[in-house]
Amino acid sequence: MVTKAGDRDLVQPVLEAHSELEGLLDRLSDSVGRLQCGDGTHYHADDVIAQLGPLQDVLASHFKAEEESGVHGRFLEIMPEVQKMISRLYLEHREALRSLEELREFRCNGCPDRIKSFGVQVGRLVNLLYEHEALEDELVTKTLRFCAD
Repeated sequence: MVTKAGDRDLVQPVLEAHSELEGLLDRLSDSVGRLQCGDGTHYHADDVIAQLGPLQDVLASHFKAEEESGVHGRFLEIMPEVQKMISRLYLEHREALRSLEELREFRCNGCPDRIKSFGVQVGRLVNLLYEHEALEDELVTKTLRFCAD
């Protein structure tokens, strides 16, 4: 069993990665906002597409680290009742990476309606990722409370 100090060490990288992800998501959200507010030019679509690759790389690394670090297993040891939540997180990992791969293939071909639709799709993904990270933060907070006891 991991010690309480070890628990804190286990969750700290998760919190640091979430901070980095939040910055990437905030920037992407701002760019998507320009697409959705009627300023959906080809340039803005290209800006969004350019951000998807780095986001995909960071997420793939982050998700792999979470799944292989043992942090989720530790959450289950402390709170067995979170099994469904963790299963949902793993499913969202796969869905997010698949969506990013598909979105990176977008080509607007100068069509404003396609650009706006693309913006909506990326906006949905950004919202999913914000919610996903909030759920993981909730698990981390519960773990840290356990460590404090």
